[in-house]
Amino acid sequence: MVTETMNIIWVAWQKWPRNMWITKALGVKLYEIDNPGKLRYLLNIIDTIKILNENRPLIVIAMFPSIFLTLFLLALKPKYRFKLVVDLHTIIADFHSHKSLKQKFISRIYNLIFIYLLKKVEMIIVTNEGYKSKILRINRNVFVLPDNIPNYIEPEKVNLEGTFNILYICSYSQDEPYEEILGLDNKLEKNIRIYVTGDYKKSRIKIEKQKYNKIIFAGYLSDEDYVKILYSVDASIVLTNYENCLVCGAYESIAAGTPLILSNKKALRNYFFKGVVYTENDKESILKAINIVKKSKEKYSYQIKELRDELNNNYNRKINKIITSLKCL
Repeated sequence: MVTETMNIIWVAWQKWPRNMWITKALGVKLYEIDNPGKLRYLLNIIDTIKILNENRPLIVIAMFPSIFLTLFLLALKPKYRFKLVVDLHTIIADFHSHKSLKQKFISRIYNLIFIYLLKKVEMIIVTNEGYKSKILRINRNVFVLPDNIPNYIEPEKVNLEGTFNILYICSYSQDEPYEEILGLDNKLEKNIRIYVTGDYKKSRIKIEKQKYNKIIFAGYLSDEDYVKILYSVDASIVLTNYENCLVCGAYESIAAGTPLILSNKKALRNYFFKGVVYTENDKESILKAINIVKKSKEKYSYQIKELRDELNNNYNRKINKIITSLKCL
């Protein structure tokens, strides 16, 4: 482990499963600082200084976002003399066009700060090769480390309504084409049910649950209930309109050995290369993908378990590569 010879800490200003997974694999100390309320940034700064004083680290790895955390740590580098590494989450560099001048101005300023920060850090960790190619224009010391596959204990399965059940893993975020899934209600075979996770009240469209017959709104699930339904369904669906976004639901489905339907995006195709049916984000294509999985469920179930083993081995190789690189900073 890295900590046998080096003093490295991982600091984040929000809680995220990836923080725990990577720090456990690297063997470094994790500090997740997430104070509530209006004074949260001030309290986060105070806690971060305390952590730096207690540890006097040689290397600090920061979760990005927060941009404020990275800026703050960059300002403290001369005093504490640590090397700064950022774990850059995929979504941050995907800047989108804005309509108002104010939004365009804010986006432009944010982009300039973002590029400045990435130029100043010693090393950057990203989640996929496509994203790495973008960041290499700014900083040459970039390493790819996708999320690892969760290690679930298989739970007792739950009873579901259909004879073929699907879990649509949804958080009603901007990038998710959930309207297309909802539009399948009158197109699905009578024995198929789609369970939709997430708080539907966050939807950008009005959803009246009682109008749907074959789509069931499961709502926000506890971790325990989420894993139970993952193991109970016949397939899962995770969709995004973003490129270079390795969706969390894919890792979770693979952990449960559940066949997957994913959006036809290059980064997803390159990484999740078996046990998956790819679809365009429209009703007809999604329906076709569902029928393919339903027809060949045993094949995709076998392949997804093979993929799980291969991705675990690949993850361990990448971790070892990052450990070597950290030692060379």
